[in-house]
Amino acid sequence: MKSNFLIFLFLFSFFALVFADEESPKKAYLLNVNGISIYKSKDINQKIGILNYRDEFVISQFDTPNGWNKIRKGNQEGFIRTDDFNQKEFLIFTSRLSKVYIVVKETKNQIVEKPFPEAKILSSVDQFSVLEVASYSSPLEDRKEVLEEKWYEVLLSDARTGYIKEKSLIYDTIEKAKSVAEKKQIDLNGYALVSNPIYLEEPGGKEKEVIAKRNGFSKKGEFLFVKESREFRGEKYFYTEMGNPSKSYKMQATPKDFDDAPFTGWISEKNAKYFSPREFSRYTLENSTYTKDKILLEAIYAQNEDYPLNFLNIYVKPAGAKNKEWESRFFIVSLYSGYINSARFGNSELVLLVVEKEKDNYKVYNGNIQNRGKIEFFDLDGDGTPEIFSSMDYQSMSRVAFTAPAFYAYIDGAYKEIPLPGNFLDTYMIDGSFLYIDKRQDSNKKVDQQKYKYQNGKFIKFTNKRRLK
Repeated sequence: MKSNFLIFLFLFSFFALVFADEESPKKAYLLNVNGISIYKSKDINQKIGILNYRDEFVISQFDTPNGWNKIRKGNQEGFIRTDDFNQKEFLIFTSRLSKVYIVVKETKNQIVEKPFPEAKILSSVDQFSVLEVASYSSPLEDRKEVLEEKWYEVLLSDARTGYIKEKSLIYDTIEKAKSVAEKKQIDLNGYALVSNPIYLEEPGGKEKEVIAKRNGFSKKGEFLFVKESREFRGEKYFYTEMGNPSKSYKMQATPKDFDDAPFTGWISEKNAKYFSPREFSRYTLENSTYTKDKILLEAIYAQNEDYPLNFLNIYVKPAGAKNKEWESRFFIVSLYSGYINSARFGNSELVLLVVEKEKDNYKVYNGNIQNRGKIEFFDLDGDGTPEIFSSMDYQSMSRVAFTAPAFYAYIDGAYKEIPLPGNFLDTYMIDGSFLYIDKRQDSNKKVDQQKYKYQNGKFIKFTNKRRLK
């Protein structure tokens, strides 16, 4: 009896895996303006058609790791390659198995025939309207849902479907959606500049009892991180939840009156002005303490305009390289995203960007560099664009011990971390065109020295050795 059950369980699992992809086809639109080829099989020599820009099709079988997806366009079936272009060139819709709803957050929004801004308008909807969702746009690869603007396929009153672009959460019951609509609740991800630090337990409620040193609320002239807004009796209130970034106290004694519980509360729009991430970034740029070259700040802002970069305090350091030409052309720019108030509460992350000066302008490279204490520029592959070696500054013992070094190279339009050979117990040095490693069995015993050449995103081992000084 037990063996029969195990056989049944095995067969069920097998067929579930075999047919899983066939059971979940996804409607999609092509965003690649150049179009892509359709093949009869997984063979580039068997082209049978083409997907044009904005064509609607169905992905019936996913084989993305191997570079192919099976699709259907009308009555035609075939395969498309997925390793030759970016997944952002697809607009893919995930269908819901049960009824779900969104609440329209834009002041006035339009439902269109296809998921493109220029498509035919089917109807207009007011803010806080509740709509039933048939599917929503999602990336080709699964990831955790976040609050971001996306296309929703919604049901219309005449049984047709249309598309609306919104930044909204999905609610699994109409009661939840209606409750949000009645409260005029909007989920936010921005910042509010405090003019009068009066915090409430709830919208229109009693004032919170706060102690600045312990609770960490923002004072007048400081920003709050804002997660949500609601209206109560015709007045808008902003909700904040700001934690104490305790990681900054690593390897240090815990400060007196330290409290790692987040500060939460509501503040009226009469006492705080809301800024979207873009508006926050622009405000901090215009009020930055860095006044040497505003063109540099504008170049960084233009590349990251929807990211809450904080330009209030920004540091620009020339490339730490022996190449004098690089020292005048390449820079590491460090600044923060988000905001930390004077009580050290908020949300913030260090951002390091590579910037190149081009005559009267600047080129800002994609990719965030991690600072391990010391940053050095090299050109190991000789392509004219520097690689970056970030390692622990042994003269600064306040840093975390055994911080592993990191190596970055400019690949496919962005700086990316390249895995280093060896491990954190090894000693690294870059000299000329090579990477040298003292391999260690443990922290005290030297075992071997190895030499590597960097090429095409990889480190290639050389057999000849050179002693480190």
